[in-house]
Amino acid sequence: MRRSGRGFGGRPHGAGGRGAGQDGSLAGLWGGAGLPGWEGRGLVAAPLTTDLFFWILARVCGLTSFGALAISLLTGAALRTAVLDWLGSNRSLRSLHEYTAVLWIPLGVLHVGSLLLDHTARVGLLDLVVPFRMPYGALAIGLGTLTLWIFALVAVTGWLKRRMAAGVWQWIHRLSYVAFGLLFLHALLGGTDFSDPVVSALTWSVAFGLATITAARVLWGRLPA
Repeated sequence: MRRSGRGFGGRPHGAGGRGAGQDGSLAGLWGGAGLPGWEGRGLVAAPLTTDLFFWILARVCGLTSFGALAISLLTGAALRTAVLDWLGSNRSLRSLHEYTAVLWIPLGVLHVGSLLLDHTARVGLLDLVVPFRMPYGALAIGLGTLTLWIFALVAVTGWLKRRMAAGVWQWIHRLSYVAFGLLFLHALLGGTDFSDPVVSALTWSVAFGLATITAARVLWGRLPA
């Protein structure tokens, strides 16, 4: 399918925007005139430039990092919900939670690093520190910056858990839900991937799942950490 070359916040990506084959279709991964068997179906193949490679890598790593975080939050919340106490001793679920809680980090680093190396995106090191200063998509990218810092705080304090007061650690750890909400908005506003029905359905399913588990914790309480 042919899609418009739009980037963060619905604005053209970069100064002039990317073509449909670059920003809107993974067909841009392939060089040449077309994809075998897909001629006439509206798919556009574009030469794989360096910037295009980093842009696609950023999108893939961003989506997979989002997915890992979603699984981590869902499993972590389920493990501590009283009404789901039968899951508390499930080793497989706990292992999945611990694995995805780490998996998102290298994927997130690749996402950010790819955007830094993509000259068309024009994301600089300062944008990783100071939010909402980009000349385009300031809200979407700014939310991503805030998300980065909050999740970094949660990750670092997670490693220092044994050296911190339990109450302090728990409140910092709960910021991960706030950060995920910001990440959701960052992803929703920051590109075209979430217009895909499959990606959109999975994303809203995660949001519904988190809302349901949160409501269950409010109504029936939580298990001790």
